[in-house]
Amino acid sequence: MKIGFDYTHNNKLKIEDTAFTDFMQYLLNSNFKIGKIEAGLSYDKVSKYDLFVIGVPKNCLLTADEINDLVKYTYDGGSLLLVNDQGGDYDNQNNLSELSKNFGITFMDNKLFDGRYFSIENSRPVIKDFKSHFITRDVSQIVWSNGCSLSIDTSIVNENIDVDYVANSSKDTSLHIYFNGDEWKEEPVSELPVVAVGHYGLGKVVALSNLSLFSSLHDSYGLNAEDNFKLISNIISWLLNKVESEEAREMQPIFLTTPIDQDMFYWMKEQIGKGKWKNVEDVINFALRVLKIRLTREIEEEEELEEGVVLGEEEELEEEEVLGEEEELEEEEVLGEEEEVEEEEVLEEEKLEEEELEVEEELEEEEKLEEEEVLGEEEELEEEEEFEEEEKLGEEE
Repeated sequence: MKIGFDYTHNNKLKIEDTAFTDFMQYLLNSNFKIGKIEAGLSYDKVSKYDLFVIGVPKNCLLTADEINDLVKYTYDGGSLLLVNDQGGDYDNQNNLSELSKNFGITFMDNKLFDGRYFSIENSRPVIKDFKSHFITRDVSQIVWSNGCSLSIDTSIVNENIDVDYVANSSKDTSLHIYFNGDEWKEEPVSELPVVAVGHYGLGKVVALSNLSLFSSLHDSYGLNAEDNFKLISNIISWLLNKVESEEAREMQPIFLTTPIDQDMFYWMKEQIGKGKWKNVEDVINFALRVLKIRLTREIEEEEELEEGVVLGEEEELEEEEVLGEEEELEEEEVLGEEEEVEEEEVLEEEKLEEEELEVEEELEEEEKLEEEEVLGEEEELEEEEEFEEEEKLGEEE
Protein backbone atom coordinates (compact mmCIF):
# COMPACT_ATOMS: atom_id res chain seq x y z
CA MET A 1 0.00 0.00 0.00
CA LYS A 2 1.24 3.48 -0.88
CA ILE A 3 0.91 6.62 1.25
CA GLY A 4 1.61 9.99 -0.31
CA PHE A 5 2.40 13.31 1.40
CA ASP A 6 1.71 16.80 0.09
CA TYR A 7 4.99 18.71 -0.38
CA THR A 8 3.47 21.29 -2.72
CA HIS A 9 1.95 23.59 -0.10
CA ASN A 10 4.70 23.97 2.50
CA ASN A 11 3.16 21.37 4.83
CA LYS A 12 4.33 21.20 8.44
CA LEU A 13 4.02 17.39 8.46
CA LYS A 14 7.14 16.26 6.59
CA ILE A 15 8.71 12.84 6.21
CA GLU A 16 12.23 14.06 7.08
CA ASP A 17 11.26 16.20 10.06
CA THR A 18 12.74 14.67 13.23
CA ALA A 19 9.68 15.85 15.15
CA PHE A 20 7.73 13.07 13.39
CA THR A 21 10.34 10.29 13.45
CA ASP A 22 8.23 7.82 15.44
CA PHE A 23 5.24 8.25 13.14
CA MET A 24 7.31 7.74 10.00
CA GLN A 25 9.04 4.74 11.57
CA TYR A 26 5.63 3.22 12.30
CA LEU A 27 4.67 3.58 8.63
CA LEU A 28 7.93 2.01 7.46
CA ASN A 29 7.70 -0.86 9.97
CA SER A 30 4.22 -1.52 8.64
CA ASN A 31 5.72 -2.01 5.16
CA PHE A 32 3.91 0.97 3.63
CA LYS A 33 5.57 2.64 0.68
CA ILE A 34 5.93 6.37 1.30
CA GLY A 35 6.09 9.05 -1.37
CA LYS A 36 5.59 12.79 -1.82
CA ILE A 37 4.22 15.18 -4.43
CA GLU A 38 6.18 18.40 -4.74
CA ALA A 39 5.23 20.21 -7.94
CA GLY A 40 1.47 20.69 -7.76
CA LEU A 41 -1.33 18.22 -7.08
CA SER A 42 -3.33 16.57 -9.85
CA TYR A 43 -5.73 13.65 -10.15
CA ASP A 44 -3.15 11.49 -11.93
CA LYS A 45 -0.48 12.19 -9.31
CA VAL A 46 -2.55 11.52 -6.21
CA SER A 47 -4.24 8.46 -7.79
CA LYS A 48 -0.94 6.60 -7.49
CA TYR A 49 -1.49 6.51 -3.72
CA ASP A 50 -4.00 4.56 -1.64
CA LEU A 51 -3.88 7.28 1.01
CA PHE A 52 -2.93 10.92 0.55
CA VAL A 53 -1.96 13.13 3.51
CA ILE A 54 -2.21 16.90 3.66
CA GLY A 55 -0.53 17.92 6.91
CA VAL A 56 -1.10 21.62 7.74
CA PRO A 57 -0.25 23.75 4.70
CA LYS A 58 1.51 26.90 5.88
CA ASN A 59 1.20 30.25 4.10
CA CYS A 60 0.07 28.48 0.95
CA LEU A 61 -3.28 27.89 -0.73
CA LEU A 62 -4.73 24.96 -2.66
CA THR A 63 -5.86 25.95 -6.15
CA ALA A 64 -9.42 25.35 -7.33
CA ASP A 65 -8.18 22.70 -9.77
CA GLU A 66 -6.26 20.93 -7.01
CA ILE A 67 -9.36 20.90 -4.80
CA ASN A 68 -11.50 19.51 -7.63
CA ASP A 69 -8.93 16.81 -8.39
CA LEU A 70 -8.67 15.81 -4.72
CA VAL A 71 -12.47 15.60 -4.43
CA LYS A 72 -12.61 13.42 -7.57
CA TYR A 73 -9.76 11.26 -6.25
CA THR A 74 -11.72 10.63 -3.06
CA TYR A 75 -15.02 9.99 -4.85
CA ASP A 76 -13.33 7.37 -7.03
CA GLY A 77 -12.02 5.44 -4.01
CA GLY A 78 -9.01 7.32 -2.66
CA SER A 79 -8.50 8.14 1.02
CA LEU A 80 -7.65 11.57 2.43
CA LEU A 81 -6.12 12.45 5.79
CA LEU A 82 -6.54 16.19 6.35
CA VAL A 83 -4.63 17.78 9.25
CA ASN A 84 -4.85 21.39 10.40
CA ASP A 85 -3.65 23.01 13.62
CA GLN A 86 -4.48 25.71 16.19
CA GLY A 87 -6.05 28.78 14.68
CA GLY A 88 -7.39 26.83 11.72
CA ASP A 89 -7.11 28.30 8.24
CA TYR A 90 -6.68 31.85 9.57
CA ASP A 91 -3.66 31.24 11.79
CA ASN A 92 -1.91 28.89 9.36
CA GLN A 93 -2.74 31.02 6.33
CA ASN A 94 -4.15 28.11 4.32
CA ASN A 95 -7.51 27.27 2.77
CA LEU A 96 -7.77 23.63 3.83
CA SER A 97 -11.43 24.16 4.75
CA GLU A 98 -12.20 24.95 1.11
CA LEU A 99 -11.32 21.33 0.42
CA SER A 100 -12.82 19.78 3.59
CA LYS A 101 -16.18 21.57 3.13
CA ASN A 102 -16.85 19.23 0.21
CA PHE A 103 -17.02 16.47 2.81
CA GLY A 104 -19.05 18.47 5.36
CA ILE A 105 -16.09 19.48 7.55
CA THR A 106 -14.69 22.92 8.43
CA PHE A 107 -11.57 23.70 10.48
CA MET A 108 -12.51 26.45 12.95
CA ASP A 109 -10.35 29.52 13.45
CA ASN A 110 -9.86 28.90 17.16
CA LYS A 111 -7.57 27.45 19.83
CA LEU A 112 -8.99 24.83 22.18
CA PHE A 113 -8.36 24.75 25.94
CA ASP A 114 -9.69 22.95 28.99
CA GLY A 115 -9.74 24.33 32.52
CA ARG A 116 -9.88 20.96 34.24
CA TYR A 117 -8.88 18.08 31.98
CA PHE A 118 -5.44 18.80 30.56
CA SER A 119 -1.87 17.54 30.41
CA ILE A 120 0.58 19.88 32.19
CA GLU A 121 -1.15 23.03 30.88
CA ASN A 122 -4.67 23.94 29.79
CA SER A 123 -3.65 24.36 26.14
CA ARG A 124 -3.26 20.56 26.06
CA PRO A 125 -6.82 19.33 26.73
CA VAL A 126 -7.39 15.66 27.50
CA ILE A 127 -10.18 14.39 25.24
CA LYS A 128 -12.30 11.67 26.87
CA ASP A 129 -15.53 11.72 24.90
CA PHE A 130 -15.68 9.39 21.89
CA LYS A 131 -18.33 7.88 19.67
CA SER A 132 -18.17 4.22 18.75
CA HIS A 133 -16.17 3.82 15.53
CA PHE A 134 -13.32 1.75 14.10
CA ILE A 135 -10.80 4.53 14.73
CA THR A 136 -11.84 4.95 18.40
CA ARG A 137 -11.45 1.27 19.28
CA ASP A 138 -9.43 0.81 22.49
CA VAL A 139 -9.07 4.59 22.79
CA SER A 140 -9.93 5.91 26.27
CA GLN A 141 -8.34 9.37 26.17
CA ILE A 142 -5.99 11.44 24.03
CA VAL A 143 -4.01 14.64 24.54
CA TRP A 144 -5.09 17.43 22.18
CA SER A 145 -2.23 19.88 22.39
CA ASN A 146 -2.60 23.32 20.79
CA GLY A 147 -5.29 22.33 18.34
CA CYS A 148 -8.45 23.84 16.95
CA SER A 149 -11.97 22.40 16.69
CA LEU A 150 -14.18 21.34 13.78
CA SER A 151 -17.62 22.20 12.48
CA ILE A 152 -19.69 19.38 10.95
CA ASP A 153 -22.32 20.03 8.28
CA THR A 154 -24.64 17.02 8.19
CA SER A 155 -27.01 18.75 5.74
CA ILE A 156 -24.88 17.48 2.83
CA VAL A 157 -25.38 13.82 3.81
CA ASN A 158 -26.92 11.75 1.01
CA GLU A 159 -26.50 8.31 -0.55
CA ASN A 160 -22.92 9.20 -1.62
CA ILE A 161 -21.81 11.27 1.39
CA ASP A 162 -21.84 10.71 5.12
CA VAL A 163 -19.95 12.60 7.79
CA ASP A 164 -19.80 12.66 11.58
CA TYR A 165 -17.46 13.55 14.39
CA VAL A 166 -16.14 10.77 16.64
CA ALA A 167 -14.36 12.78 19.36
CA ASN A 168 -15.24 16.03 21.12
CA SER A 169 -14.10 18.34 23.92
CA SER A 170 -15.53 18.13 27.44
CA LYS A 171 -19.06 19.26 28.18
CA ASP A 172 -18.53 21.65 31.09
CA THR A 173 -14.88 22.68 31.31
CA SER A 174 -13.64 23.38 27.76
CA LEU A 175 -13.12 26.85 26.32
CA HIS A 176 -11.61 28.34 23.21
CA ILE A 177 -10.02 31.48 21.89
CA TYR A 178 -11.52 32.35 18.53
CA PHE A 179 -10.89 34.98 15.88
CA ASN A 180 -14.02 37.07 15.23
CA GLY A 181 -12.61 38.85 12.21
CA ASP A 182 -11.00 41.65 14.18
CA GLU A 183 -9.48 40.11 17.29
CA TRP A 184 -9.10 36.94 19.35
CA LYS A 185 -11.72 36.40 22.02
CA GLU A 186 -12.14 33.81 24.76
CA GLU A 187 -15.40 32.07 25.67
CA PRO A 188 -16.54 28.82 27.30
CA VAL A 189 -17.66 26.06 24.91
CA SER A 190 -19.13 22.59 25.18
CA GLU A 191 -18.50 19.37 23.27
CA LEU A 192 -16.72 20.81 20.24
CA PRO A 193 -15.82 18.21 17.56
CA VAL A 194 -12.10 17.55 17.10
CA VAL A 195 -11.98 14.37 14.97
CA ALA A 196 -14.27 13.79 11.98
CA VAL A 197 -14.73 10.85 9.62
CA GLY A 198 -16.65 10.52 6.39
CA HIS A 199 -17.35 8.56 3.23
CA TYR A 200 -17.44 10.32 -0.10
CA GLY A 201 -18.42 8.13 -3.02
CA LEU A 202 -16.08 5.14 -2.84
CA GLY A 203 -13.48 6.97 -0.75
CA LYS A 204 -12.88 7.92 2.87
CA VAL A 205 -11.88 11.08 4.72
CA VAL A 206 -10.51 11.77 8.20
CA ALA A 207 -10.02 15.31 9.51
CA LEU A 208 -7.77 16.06 12.50
CA SER A 209 -7.49 19.57 13.91
CA ASN A 210 -4.21 18.95 15.76
CA LEU A 211 -0.73 18.34 14.35
CA SER A 212 0.92 17.49 17.70
CA LEU A 213 -0.72 14.04 17.68
CA PHE A 214 2.07 12.98 15.28
CA SER A 215 4.91 14.53 17.26
CA SER A 216 7.78 12.60 18.85
CA LEU A 217 9.09 15.59 20.82
CA HIS A 218 7.36 14.98 24.15
CA ASP A 219 5.52 12.05 25.73
CA SER A 220 3.13 14.39 27.56
CA TYR A 221 1.31 15.44 24.38
CA GLY A 222 2.71 13.70 21.27
CA LEU A 223 2.34 10.37 19.56
CA ASN A 224 3.28 8.44 22.71
CA ALA A 225 0.95 10.30 25.09
CA GLU A 226 -2.11 8.44 26.43
CA ASP A 227 -3.85 6.67 23.50
CA ASN A 228 -2.62 9.04 20.78
CA PHE A 229 -0.72 6.34 18.92
CA LYS A 230 -3.67 3.97 19.05
CA LEU A 231 -5.89 6.66 17.52
CA ILE A 232 -3.40 7.46 14.74
CA SER A 233 -2.77 3.80 13.89
CA ASN A 234 -6.53 3.13 13.86
CA ILE A 235 -7.00 6.06 11.48
CA ILE A 236 -4.34 4.76 9.07
CA SER A 237 -5.84 1.26 9.19
CA TRP A 238 -9.38 2.49 8.59
CA LEU A 239 -8.37 4.72 5.67
CA LEU A 240 -6.50 1.88 3.98
CA ASN A 241 -9.08 -0.84 4.59
CA LYS A 242 -11.27 -0.36 1.54
CA VAL A 243 -13.04 -3.32 -0.08
CA GLU A 244 -15.15 -2.65 -3.17
CA SER A 245 -15.86 -6.27 -4.20
CA GLU A 246 -15.70 -9.89 -3.02
CA GLU A 247 -12.60 -10.38 -5.19
CA ALA A 248 -10.90 -7.45 -3.46
CA ARG A 249 -11.90 -8.91 -0.09
CA GLU A 250 -9.95 -12.06 -0.96
CA MET A 251 -6.90 -10.26 -2.34
CA GLN A 252 -6.55 -7.06 -0.32
CA PRO A 253 -4.93 -7.26 3.14
CA ILE A 254 -6.44 -5.72 6.27
CA PHE A 255 -4.13 -3.38 8.17
CA LEU A 256 -4.14 -3.57 11.96
CA THR A 257 -2.01 -2.18 14.74
CA THR A 258 -1.69 -4.30 17.84
CA PRO A 259 0.90 -4.57 20.63
CA ILE A 260 3.31 -7.53 20.55
CA ASP A 261 5.31 -8.86 23.49
CA GLN A 262 8.91 -7.68 23.28
CA ASP A 263 10.43 -11.17 23.38
CA MET A 264 8.15 -12.23 20.48
CA PHE A 265 9.00 -9.10 18.50
CA TYR A 266 12.77 -9.57 18.83
CA TRP A 267 12.43 -13.29 18.09
CA MET A 268 10.61 -12.36 14.86
CA LYS A 269 13.32 -9.86 13.96
CA GLU A 270 15.94 -12.56 14.57
CA GLN A 271 14.13 -15.03 12.30
CA ILE A 272 13.72 -12.38 9.61
CA GLY A 273 17.44 -11.62 9.89
CA LYS A 274 18.17 -15.33 9.28
CA GLY A 275 16.13 -15.16 6.09
CA LYS A 276 13.34 -17.49 7.22
CA TRP A 277 10.77 -14.77 6.48
CA LYS A 278 10.90 -11.50 4.60
CA ASN A 279 9.17 -9.29 7.15
CA VAL A 280 6.89 -9.15 10.19
CA GLU A 281 3.81 -9.42 7.96
CA ASP A 282 5.00 -12.81 6.64
CA VAL A 283 5.68 -14.10 10.15
CA ILE A 284 2.27 -13.09 11.48
CA ASN A 285 0.37 -14.42 8.46
CA PHE A 286 2.30 -17.71 8.65
CA ALA A 287 1.51 -18.04 12.36
CA LEU A 288 -2.17 -17.29 11.71
CA ARG A 289 -2.33 -19.88 8.91
CA VAL A 290 -0.84 -22.53 11.19
CA LEU A 291 -3.21 -21.55 13.99
CA LYS A 292 -6.16 -21.61 11.58
CA ILE A 293 -5.26 -25.14 10.38
CA ARG A 294 -4.89 -26.46 13.93
CA LEU A 295 -8.05 -24.81 15.21
CA THR A 296 -9.97 -26.01 12.15
CA ARG A 297 -8.84 -29.59 12.86
CA GLU A 298 -9.79 -29.27 16.53
CA ILE A 299 -13.19 -27.88 15.58
CA GLU A 300 -13.74 -30.72 13.09
CA GLU A 301 -12.76 -33.29 15.73
CA GLU A 302 -15.09 -31.67 18.25
CA GLU A 303 -17.88 -31.69 15.67
CA GLU A 304 -17.24 -35.36 14.94
CA LEU A 305 -17.38 -36.13 18.66
CA GLU A 306 -20.56 -34.12 18.98
CA GLU A 307 -22.01 -35.98 15.99
CA GLY A 308 -21.05 -39.29 17.64
CA VAL A 309 -22.69 -38.20 20.86
CA VAL A 310 -25.77 -37.07 18.96
CA LEU A 311 -25.91 -40.35 17.05
CA GLY A 312 -25.53 -42.26 20.29
CA GLU A 313 -28.30 -40.23 21.86
CA GLU A 314 -30.47 -40.77 18.79
CA GLU A 315 -29.84 -44.53 18.94
CA GLU A 316 -30.70 -44.53 22.63
CA LEU A 317 -33.87 -42.61 21.86
CA GLU A 318 -34.72 -45.06 19.08
CA GLU A 319 -34.11 -48.02 21.43
CA GLU A 320 -36.23 -46.34 24.08
CA GLU A 321 -38.95 -45.72 21.51
CA VAL A 322 -38.80 -49.35 20.33
CA LEU A 323 -38.89 -50.61 23.90
CA GLY A 324 -41.73 -48.25 24.63
CA GLU A 325 -43.62 -49.47 21.61
CA GLU A 326 -42.99 -53.11 22.56
CA GLU A 327 -44.15 -52.45 26.10
CA GLU A 328 -47.25 -50.72 24.75
CA LEU A 329 -47.92 -53.68 22.48
CA GLU A 330 -47.45 -56.10 25.36
CA GLU A 331 -49.74 -54.01 27.53
CA GLU A 332 -52.29 -53.90 24.72
CA GLU A 333 -52.02 -57.66 24.24
CA VAL A 334 -52.43 -58.27 27.97
CA LEU A 335 -55.36 -55.91 28.09
CA GLY A 336 -56.82 -57.59 25.03
CA GLU A 337 -56.45 -61.00 26.60
CA GLU A 338 -57.94 -59.78 29.85
CA GLU A 339 -60.83 -58.24 27.97
CA GLU A 340 -61.31 -61.48 26.05
CA VAL A 341 -61.27 -63.45 29.30
CA GLU A 342 -63.72 -61.00 30.84
CA GLU A 343 -65.94 -61.26 27.78
CA GLU A 344 -65.80 -65.07 27.90
CA GLU A 345 -66.61 -65.02 31.58
CA VAL A 346 -69.50 -62.68 30.94
CA LEU A 347 -70.71 -64.91 28.13
CA GLU A 348 -70.42 -67.99 30.34
CA GLU A 349 -72.29 -66.24 33.14
CA GLU A 350 -74.97 -65.15 30.70
CA LYS A 351 -75.12 -68.73 29.36
CA LEU A 352 -75.42 -70.12 32.86
CA GLU A 353 -78.12 -67.61 33.67
CA GLU A 354 -79.97 -68.65 30.52
CA GLU A 355 -79.62 -72.32 31.40
CA GLU A 356 -80.83 -71.61 34.93
CA LEU A 357 -83.82 -69.77 33.51
CA GLU A 358 -84.57 -72.68 31.17
CA VAL A 359 -84.39 -75.11 34.10
CA GLU A 360 -86.63 -72.87 36.16
CA GLU A 361 -89.09 -72.62 33.28
CA GLU A 362 -89.03 -76.42 32.83
CA LEU A 363 -89.63 -76.91 36.57
CA GLU A 364 -92.46 -74.41 36.50
CA GLU A 365 -94.02 -76.24 33.55
CA GLU A 366 -93.65 -79.62 35.31
CA GLU A 367 -95.19 -78.19 38.46
CA LYS A 368 -97.99 -76.73 36.41
CA LEU A 369 -98.57 -80.06 34.70
CA GLU A 370 -98.54 -81.86 38.00
CA GLU A 371 -101.03 -79.37 39.40
CA GLU A 372 -103.24 -79.83 36.36
CA GLU A 373 -103.05 -83.64 36.74
CA VAL A 374 -103.93 -83.43 40.42
CA LEU A 375 -106.82 -81.13 39.62
CA GLY A 376 -107.99 -83.54 36.90
CA GLU A 377 -107.86 -86.48 39.21
CA GLU A 378 -109.76 -84.60 41.89
CA GLU A 379 -112.42 -83.60 39.39
CA GLU A 380 -112.76 -87.21 38.22
CA LEU A 381 -113.12 -88.39 41.81
CA GLU A 382 -115.76 -85.79 42.46
CA GLU A 383 -117.62 -86.78 39.33
CA GLU A 384 -117.48 -90.50 40.31
CA GLU A 385 -118.70 -89.70 43.78
CA GLU A 386 -121.56 -87.66 42.36
CA PHE A 387 -122.42 -90.46 39.97
CA GLU A 388 -122.38 -93.06 42.76
CA GLU A 389 -124.64 -90.91 44.90
CA GLU A 390 -127.04 -90.45 42.04
CA GLU A 391 -127.12 -94.25 41.46
CA LYS A 392 -127.68 -94.88 45.10
CA LEU A 393 -130.55 -92.44 45.21
CA GLY A 394 -132.08 -94.13 42.16
CA GLU A 395 -131.96 -97.53 43.73
CA GLU A 396 -133.60 -96.30 46.87
CA GLU A 397 -136.41 -94.92 44.92
